[in-house]
Amino acid sequence: RRYAMLFLATLHILATLHILATLHLLATLHLLATLDLVTALQFVLLLLLLLLTRFLRHPLYRHPLYYLLGRFFHHLHFLTQPQKVIGLQLLLLTQPQKIILLFLLPLSLPLAVLHR
Repeated sequence: RRYAMLFLATLHILATLHILATLHLLATLHLLATLDLVTALQFVLLLLLLLLTRFLRHPLYRHPLYYLLGRFFHHLHFLTQPQKVIGLQLLLLTQPQKIILLFLLPLSLPLAVLHR
């Protein structure tokens, strides 16, 4: 049972990463078109830092600030615009600054399963 859950979580992560890679390409192109280059690069670097610390279980991942940042984005997204969870492309086209949500939220479920 544990191996089955691990296998399903791994498949979920791979599928999520595949989808996100495609979305990320579109989003990054849109980001670079709408924001100045420095802001876009800072955004992408922040995103990579958050993902790396989460995957590598770096002490920063357990830092209260990281947790609060995650909760802030989570509540901001689902309390203000829950209908856009379905329309990811619409979200990317209308509000590219929320791209970070698309990375952090889908990865939280399989990682929670792996932590058990």
